[in-house]
Amino acid sequence: MTDRNTTRSRAARTRGVDPEDYRADPEEYEVTDATDRIAHRRRRRARRNGRRLLILILALVLIGAAVWLVGFSSVFALREVRVTGVHSLSADQVREVAAAPIGRPLARVSEREIADRVATLPQVAQVHVVRRPPNGIEVAVTERTALYAVAKDNQWWLVDAAGIPFQQVADRPGDVLAVNAPLDPALLGEVAQVIAGLDPALRGQTAGVAAQSTDSIVLTVTDPGAAADKGGKQVIFGNAKELPLKNQVALALLKSVPDAQVYDVSAPAYPSTRK
Repeated sequence: MTDRNTTRSRAARTRGVDPEDYRADPEEYEVTDATDRIAHRRRRRARRNGRRLLILILALVLIGAAVWLVGFSSVFALREVRVTGVHSLSADQVREVAAAPIGRPLARVSEREIADRVATLPQVAQVHVVRRPPNGIEVAVTERTALYAVAKDNQWWLVDAAGIPFQQVADRPGDVLAVNAPLDPALLGEVAQVIAGLDPALRGQTAGVAAQSTDSIVLTVTDPGAAADKGGKQVIFGNAKELPLKNQVALALLKSVPDAQVYDVSAPAYPSTRK
């Protein structure tokens, strides 16, 4: 007990307490020392919390400034619309239909709305719109490619591989097949499937196509060995069903029965020919 009191007395002297007073009432000084430690911890915790609060406030201020800068200020406003991938269309035509909101902050420009407007152009097969910070957007267009052409009112309607007529031209391009058919969506789609599915060897001999219904598609094929005044031969495909087999049978008949003028492969398991 004496040794412990001596140790406490030395500790009290270290803290500036009179050892005699401490020996007279040690419990009072022990309580005071504990209270000081608690108060010190509370002050330290308050300082930590204060620093955290300050950091949080600064972070919120920075986030708010960034949101204003990107979403509401003119620093990142839309100023340029770049158009790529156009051929028959012009970049100005696409920009006009796109109606991009020049001057609006880039973050608030709707890429989908612009793409939807550009997609209404008949020549456009696909369109992709992407932001190009700090002040631009890019409108990437994929135009439709003509697979064949249908004559109507002294003009040619260009039709793509999906059977969609997308552009009128005065002259048919030389590498585009001429098709005699009504501008019926279902029929145009069926014709497109047949032409797109032709064997390259048969496609190379095909000079034209005629169709009045989805089951009456007829190819006009040229005979390399025929005289110039002779017309082409007819290959009746019917519709777009069983295309691989129809291609195979048609090529075989053209080679094995060269004197025929009509080759009917609409039912490829039972083909026929006639002069």
